[in-house]
Amino acid sequence: DRTSIDNRALSLSEISSLQSFETSLIMIGLGRWANAVAHITTAIEGLAKGDRLDGKLVDLINLFCSRHNLTESLRESAHIVRQRRNQFMHGSVTPRDNALAIRIYLVHALSVYKVFLEKAVSCDLYEIIWPSNLRVNLKFTMNLIKKKPQDDGMISYDLAVLVKTIRQVLSLSLI
Repeated sequence: DRTSIDNRALSLSEISSLQSFETSLIMIGLGRWANAVAHITTAIEGLAKGDRLDGKLVDLINLFCSRHNLTESLRESAHIVRQRRNQFMHGSVTPRDNALAIRIYLVHALSVYKVFLEKAVSCDLYEIIWPSNLRVNLKFTMNLIKKKPQDDGMISYDLAVLVKTIRQVLSLSLI
């Protein structure tokens, strides 16, 4: 059964990974896509470290992918996410970076995190996202953005429902 996290004790890095993923969703709700990429990258790194690996993220990705026989395409996506996170965090971020960060998050990072989570803790990401409308809207938006041309400058207009859903979840959590 891959619908929930199994009964084994999670490592601190795996727990931290889930918290970083949740924070990435909060950043989306705030319209801070570069920060969302940074947090989901931290989440990916936490899962690799929870797999008893150590080292720099570039090495963690390669080791985790090798250990779990992941595809070259997924490994490449993980490195794209890592490189863009570094670019966003070590360079300056402008509003023009949002379209790129949106695409990195939804086209690459989300898929990498989903597979890493399945391998690390035997859990389906979309089964643990609550409430269900957030799960549905996240998957819908991801699939929509994946179909958009790379140079679509209007990509942020397709995110309204996802952002609104996250904001509603946040407002309910604060009550």
